[in-house]
Amino acid sequence: MTWIEGNNYDFALDADTAGVVVRNKKGTVLKTVPAKAKVESAYETIDTKANFLEQHARTCRDTVRAWLLGDVTVPTRVIAAVWDDKAWQKQLGNLVITDGAATGLLRHVSPEALTVIDLDGEEATMIVDETTVVSIPHPVLLPDLEDWREFAIDLGVQQEMDQLMRDVYQKPADRADGQVVQSSFKGSEYSRAGALIGRARGAGYSATFNSIGMTMEENGTTVGAYLEVEAWAFDDTAHIYNLHFTSGDREAHWDEISHTLWSEAVRMANYVYAGRTNAEAESQ
Repeated sequence: MTWIEGNNYDFALDADTAGVVVRNKKGTVLKTVPAKAKVESAYETIDTKANFLEQHARTCRDTVRAWLLGDVTVPTRVIAAVWDDKAWQKQLGNLVITDGAATGLLRHVSPEALTVIDLDGEEATMIVDETTVVSIPHPVLLPDLEDWREFAIDLGVQQEMDQLMRDVYQKPADRADGQVVQSSFKGSEYSRAGALIGRARGAGYSATFNSIGMTMEENGTTVGAYLEVEAWAFDDTAHIYNLHFTSGDREAHWDEISHTLWSEAVRMANYVYAGRTNAEAESQ
């Protein structure tokens, strides 16, 4: 670490977390940043940098997530351009990508090519040029998902972006079967609406006293889903009702609900449902 000297403390950025590290003038690294250290100009300088890096990491994560959820085609030259940035590499590394001809875990990137490992354990390359594009398939779209999961475990690779181990849910072929799923969350409750809202927001979903929701972009259109909620205050009981789908500012038709949107929506609903406080009463 590179230390910046202050009046009474020295400061540095942790290479792994990008958080601020502080030591006293005796050279002892402290577990937390003392209040007295936070008034030093050296701390303000490095804290500003830490906040920038945190925001940058969040931008990288959100961008790759949008590529995954929206089935976006990404030029190989874009991936090659950002790969040396640790924040980008952390999100992109070990994702299953495809250029239509080859599919594999992204393991290495050079200015000339992306290198992946396929299910046979063989290396394949995807050229970096002006025309070649790749996509990051949502796991619900991977026909060999279980094979990919086993392969990743065997290789001991980990994904920062939750792709292969992401919970997936197949969209029913029949609309009536889909409506059964959509209404299956009705009747669940949280004894405190505040707990529901905290759980949902902690997982990245929007949450109010009226709904728990998520959105994503598909082909230039904002689509999403939401669970109906009825609550009036944080300490009130929150009642949960049906799962709905949206396209733009209207209710989505059944044939407009993609397999990815269905999977993500039911994943959200099941996450909320798992935290309900009336589960014991339901089982009686």
